[in-house]
Amino acid sequence: MEKRLTACGNSLALTIDRPLLRLLGIGPNTKLRVSTDGKRLIVEPMDVVVNVSVVKSTMTNGVLTVREKIDAESMFRALMQVFHMGTKHFARVHPDGSTNVRDMVRFAGGLARNLDEITEREQAIIQRFWECFRALTQRCSWEESIEIALERVPM
Repeated sequence: MEKRLTACGNSLALTIDRPLLRLLGIGPNTKLRVSTDGKRLIVEPMDVVVNVSVVKSTMTNGVLTVREKIDAESMFRALMQVFHMGTKHFARVHPDGSTNVRDMVRFAGGLARNLDEITEREQAIIQRFWECFRALTQRCSWEESIEIALERVPM
């Protein structure tokens, strides 16, 4: 792909086509790291950081299970702002299948609660979104990420 820089005020701008933006998960609010190797300009999305800590690990039938405490509010915000989660993505991951924007916002608002105070079902839903987030940060597509989440956290 060949591109030309365009004048933008006293600077020059490089426009990036939508398919490439989608491939890299870049949107209008994405923070970008711009660097060079001396010959090339390198533009890449900055990594998204979500706090995760191990709350409890237990041994069940010889299998170690680890319960992670996820900063669910930050994770959900990143899904919406960095990875551009829309109502269709939300509906596929959330077991109720709602495509209502109010439901998505209400769910996000409820994530500020302590994970120890929510139901097992809500924990499973958060885990599904976490699996999507993890897959997206590994450069999977939304479709692949949703399939991974549904497979890892059946409901």
